[in-house]
Amino acid sequence: MIKAIIFDCFGVLYPVVSDIYYERHIKEFKYDTSVLNELNRKIDLGLIGKHDFFEGIQNVTGIPAETAAKEFSDTKIVNEEMLKLINSLKKKYQVALLSNAGEDELDCLERDHISGLFNTITVSCKLGIVKPDKRIFMQCVEDLKRKPKECLFIDDGLQNVDGAKKSGIDSIHYKNIKQLKIDLEHVLGKNWGEL
Repeated sequence: MIKAIIFDCFGVLYPVVSDIYYERHIKEFKYDTSVLNELNRKIDLGLIGKHDFFEGIQNVTGIPAETAAKEFSDTKIVNEEMLKLINSLKKKYQVALLSNAGEDELDCLERDHISGLFNTITVSCKLGIVKPDKRIFMQCVEDLKRKPKECLFIDDGLQNVDGAKKSGIDSIHYKNIKQLKIDLEHVLGKNWGEL
């Protein structure tokens, strides 16, 4: 029986900010995602901080680090419909956040006054492990004081969904809110908690 629902942050609760930034500045990146991908990998693992991340963007694009940082922050717009859904689920289930994120990348949770919505928040940079590594899923489950089979994981990244399934956690590949509600009913039953 499912007792806890684990949400990804970027791509589910917030947009995938670095993807949006890349699309907006594709010419400045010279149509090459490799540098941004490597910066994302390093910040998610906690190998670099936000200063180095935005300096890295500046070095490649010529866009000032402060300007890039502000644009990243401004792009973090919470999905209000997802917030309602999480609030509804919270009435019956523990809810957690599990994110590949770097130093201060989840500052938007405090800014938007929603960090208290989650029973636990597990962040890759603090562990030096990123999804889809089994260890980060196990840490999140441990933080919730649950067993993998008692958890449901929701993520927009198929590789992360597969990683959770390999860890014994039932998972939903998130595409949009309408599809998620259908999938939640399939996994949790008709009275899954929607308002």
